[in-house]
Amino acid sequence: MFIEQVVQGDRKLPTGLAGLDEMIDGGYVENTVTALIGDSGTGRTTIALQFLAGGINEGENVLFISLTHDVNRIKKKLLNMYPLMEDKLDKQIHFLKLDPKNFDSLSYYLGNGLPELLRNLNISRLVIDPLTIYEESLRVSGNVPIMSIYHIYWTLKSIPCTSFIVLSTSSTKPLHSMGEYSEKFADNVILLFREFPKDTYLNPYQKVLLILKTRYSRHERAGRVLEFDDRGVAYLEKPKNV
Repeated sequence: MFIEQVVQGDRKLPTGLAGLDEMIDGGYVENTVTALIGDSGTGRTTIALQFLAGGINEGENVLFISLTHDVNRIKKKLLNMYPLMEDKLDKQIHFLKLDPKNFDSLSYYLGNGLPELLRNLNISRLVIDPLTIYEESLRVSGNVPIMSIYHIYWTLKSIPCTSFIVLSTSSTKPLHSMGEYSEKFADNVILLFREFPKDTYLNPYQKVLLILKTRYSRHERAGRVLEFDDRGVAYLEKPKNV
């Protein structure tokens, strides 16, 4: 079943995740910002890389900004999934590692310096993984997080780039991000979580993807099961016996 909220004429971009295009009525609306919320190990970075791979296949330039991951490990993960993309590294696929302890650098590249960076590299798809680190840096530094986070989303929406923001789940509110800011400002909100069998931890759990919000398109209300093939590429399946 779909929630009806549609803006006609917007170009849709394939998500790169089999099954997700169907859930959000054809793909991400171009130049929107998607927040992907989930715990570590639920498939967040994999889904983000598949989003970038979809752009590479269309001849686009893409950028992965990492706040925690070693860039070489991210490159290796991408090539395990898509071995034929090796010649695209640092040509179409760009990487930037930011030091979470350098607050001034974080604030520049995630603030006023971001549009210039995207223009210089002609970037049309962007991943920031995970923005939660920046939110925590703002809190510790005594800044007002909500205004700084709003500025990031306002900046991303003002430039021709489709963006994907990875966030950690709140420890007390499982349907929210840790800071609870991004879901207010993002155009789309996707949630990843683990679903355990009732009354036992001895049976396998499932990883589930749920769409919480799409501002400019329809979306399914029911979640789907997240699976992975032998190369680590993720795909979605409709749940059985529901």
